[in-house]
Amino acid sequence: MRIFLSSTFSDMTQERQALIKTFEMLKIEANRRKVTLYVLDLRWGVTEDESRSGKVLSVCLEEIEMQYGALRNEHDVDALFLLKNTDIADDNEKLTRLKLEINTQDHFPKSEYTSIDDLCQKVERGILEILDKHFPDQETTRLGRERIV
Repeated sequence: MRIFLSSTFSDMTQERQALIKTFEMLKIEANRRKVTLYVLDLRWGVTEDESRSGKVLSVCLEEIEMQYGALRNEHDVDALFLLKNTDIADDNEKLTRLKLEINTQDHFPKSEYTSIDDLCQKVERGILEILDKHFPDQETTRLGRERIV
């Protein structure tokens, strides 16, 4: 199971640090169900020069776009969108359009979070729901697990 963590880079440092603990707990739960959980974070592919020069968004968009991974994907995928509740207006037109598209779609759960603890709790609940959907918390044979998926 892959978790794609996407955000702007400058305003999510504390959230990402807190989510590390949440993802570690989720990895343990997934492993107990014989599932490997991977967390993909686009920051790993961004150089310091690109970050300093403001090219982070364009670098990320060249690698993968959320629209193709979930919002415009024709296949049945699971996604959870958590947006930071803030009064600060976005000065990036692409980010503003993306948030609007997320908020107006009705295929995937979406929610706002108000604090780092709130974010971690919502991520934990959301990922556990997806795990329960595809890999119920029950002892099954390998064949049984494959049939569930």
